[in-house]
Amino acid sequence: MRLLFFFTFEMSLDKWSSAGLIRHGLKFYNELCRNDIEVDLVTYGGSEEYNYQYLFGPGLAVHPVFIGGPKNPWLRFFFSWVVPLRMRSLLKKADLVKTHQMWGSWQGLMAKLLFGKKWVLRGGFEHHRFLIYQKACLRDRLFSRLLSWLGYHLADAVIWSNEADRRWAVDYFGLQEGDPRFHVIPNYVDTEEFRPRQVVPENRKILTVARLDRQKNLESLIRGLTGSGYLLELVGEGPLRDDLKLLAEDLGVMVNFCGRIPHEEIASRMNDSKVFVLCSWYEGLSSALLEAMACGMAVVGTRVPGIKEVITDQENGLLVEPEPGSIRRGIDRLMEDSEFCNKLGRNAAKLIEDNYSLRRILNLEMNVYNRLLVKEARSAGNPA
Repeated sequence: MRLLFFFTFEMSLDKWSSAGLIRHGLKFYNELCRNDIEVDLVTYGGSEEYNYQYLFGPGLAVHPVFIGGPKNPWLRFFFSWVVPLRMRSLLKKADLVKTHQMWGSWQGLMAKLLFGKKWVLRGGFEHHRFLIYQKACLRDRLFSRLLSWLGYHLADAVIWSNEADRRWAVDYFGLQEGDPRFHVIPNYVDTEEFRPRQVVPENRKILTVARLDRQKNLESLIRGLTGSGYLLELVGEGPLRDDLKLLAEDLGVMVNFCGRIPHEEIASRMNDSKVFVLCSWYEGLSSALLEAMACGMAVVGTRVPGIKEVITDQENGLLVEPEPGSIRRGIDRLMEDSEFCNKLGRNAAKLIEDNYSLRRILNLEMNVYNRLLVKEARSAGNPA
């Protein structure tokens, strides 16, 4: 089997590397190759993409789109629509085409309409729903709505990362409940890297791994920690960094702004903090939350779609409201009751091992591929 995978528009291996995600991002596709699937990665980078080939196993190859390409973002956007024509030799060899995230899914749409290829549309979050939450401009919302409608109706398989996004998309776009093309396959956790810690630290340290923007509701977290004496380790970057730093200084809250760190270093941070907090206003399926649970951390999450599908309140974590007082009460309870904290962490780790391991997610996605190819063979009159 040969899979042609188009990255999210404007995403590249170089950007994965800058975000500390390169090894994690490639691991899934290297594992596909170990299961007799050749994978071609089409990225929105330049010649620097070839610098990462040392991380490729046999059967994995990269094809950058913008070697010597335009710098203007609008030219790059319009140019991206003809990428399938430029990649037609690869498309002809491919058994399946996969796109990642709705933003860039037009590559799969063009591959299907122009070349008749089977198209797998996967999203880590529901793109149009996020634009609505973010109050994006009308132009962006109209384009997203049209693109999403086409994708959900024309893709041969649609994969959401969580049930809340699937339900929302079915209701909003008037899709057929129970459509056999629709699947929920969560993000994977590398349970070899993120595994239950041997000792739960008895400290007053809280960890959050998040982009520093409005969605993550970090202002409420910092306000909730006023006068607590807790230390907040904040891993991530974003436009609100300076504002959050000033807020922490004004309130006397101890916050260590760690910035971006390599993905492989996050597990050690999780092992060194007692509690993990994700207090977003809205979420898709947070990989950081899953990884914290895999490490056996007691987690506090807000009672919003995307988080409440993972956390069962008082069984494998605590659900709170997205406001300072409720967040603080959840953290205090875990800090003050180590036995309860440890119990939640053990249950969280078991949930991840049973449902989110790389091997399980890999098998679920390969089953989707295999069903599509069997269906295609039957349509062509070939024996399955």
